[in-house]
Formats: sequence, structure tokens, C-alpha cells
Amino acid sequence: MMHIRDEAIIDAQQLYIDTAKLDLVGRMEGILYTGVPMTELNHTHDPTARSWIASANSAGCDFPIQNLPFAIFRRAGSAEKFRGGVAIGDQILDLGALSQLGHLGGLARDALGACRQAQLNDFFAMGAPA
Repeated sequence: MMHIRDEAIIDAQQLYIDTAKLDLVGRMEGILYTGVPMTELNHTHDPTARSWIASANSAGCDFPIQNLPFAIFRRAGSAEKFRGGVAIGDQILDLGALSQLGHLGGLARDALGACRQAQLNDFFAMGAPA
């Protein structure tokens, strides 16, 4: 879990981007089944959990607080480089922008730095601790 101590210094408008304004590299075509049954759910799957992003609490939302997928994106029609983000509701948390704020250290800083690239291979190679 990531905590940011001084919320006043973060401009949320710079971190969250409406997904309607994005070029996404890929779209979900289905669910990946690994063949390994899930035997235990943890608190991240709690159906009563709510988000501060209002659209993530909407019935039928593809990306509620219980489903926060990583994605590669850029603003639609822009020449920006693709970079990593996390979808939540109808928004994407721009991990590149969060990285540039410099508020995190250690492994969290390194993981965000890996998400600034045009692919997430280096980030995923860091494993579950990241």
C-alpha cells in the first residue's frame, strides 16, 4: 500500500487522466486463466470497499477499487511517449507524473521509475514486492 504524507502538494489534475482522452496500447479481450484456483481472497477484494474516485464506485464499472490494472497509455491525439498508469474508474493514475514528484523512496521510487517507460517489462520483472 502506498501512502503519500502531504496530500496538499499533489495536484490530482496532473495525476489522473480521463480514459476517454487516451490511446491505450491494448484492451482487455478476456480474462487470463492461469489454471491455478484462487483459494483465498484478501481485503483488496472486499465488495464494500469504496474509492475517492467516484466513477470507481459506479455499478458495472470495469475498474472498481477491487480491480486496478496496470496499462500503458498516452493522451489521445498527442505525440507524448506511452507510459505506465493504473486504471481506476474512468481515470488513469499517471505513474510517470507521480514518479516525477519525488515523494517516494526506495523500492516504491524504483518501481515508479520503471513505470515511466513505454512498456512495463522492467516493472513486472521487479516481482511482487514492487
